[in-house]
Amino acid sequence: MKAFLPLVVVFFTAIFATAQTPTDLFFSEYVEGSGNNKALEIYNPTNQTIDLSVYYVLRFSNGSSTFAEGGATRLSGTLAPYQTFVLVNGQTSSTSSSPACSPVLQALADQLDGAYPAPTYMNGNDAMALVKTPNGEAPNADMSNVTSVDLFGQIGLGATISAETGWSYVKDSTLTYTANGVEVTG
Repeated sequence: MKAFLPLVVVFFTAIFATAQTPTDLFFSEYVEGSGNNKALEIYNPTNQTIDLSVYYVLRFSNGSSTFAEGGATRLSGTLAPYQTFVLVNGQTSSTSSSPACSPVLQALADQLDGAYPAPTYMNGNDAMALVKTPNGEAPNADMSNVTSVDLFGQIGLGATISAETGWSYVKDSTLTYTANGVEVTG
C-alpha cells in the first residue's frame, strides 16, 4: 500500500500537468488605465508561429450577450512561439468626451485598434473574448462560425453588470455559450 500511494500521486500529477498545457493563444494581460489608455496582451504558448489573421478580439459591452455594441477587431501579422502581441487603443486625438490614448502606450503596440466601438474602448464591466474563424471571415452575430479561444469576464449578464459597478457585484454565476453549434457551460 505504501508503494501504491506514490505511484497514484505521480500518475495524477502527470495527468494534470499535461491537461494544463495551453494549445492556443490566450489573454496574458489586460491594461485598463485612465481615459482610453487601454491594451490587451496576447501570448502564444505553443512552439509554432501563429497566423493572427484568423483571430478576432470581441467586446461584449456592459453585460451584452452580443458583441454588436462592443466591436470586433481582426488581428494581423504573425505571433512567434512564446512571444506576446499587444493590441492598444488607437485613438490619437482627444474630443470633448473621449481622451486620446497615450502615445507612450501606443508605441508599445503591435497593432492599434480601430475607432469606437472597438474592443479597446473597454471598461470594467465588459467581457472580452478571443476567437478564431475559418479563413479569418468576420464573426457572425450569433457566433456560429467562431471557435472560442479565451474569455475573461462573463457574456450576457445584462442588468447584473450593466451598471458601472464592475465585476465585484457578480456572485457565483455560470456561463453558457454556443461554440461551433455546441452549447458549452462553464
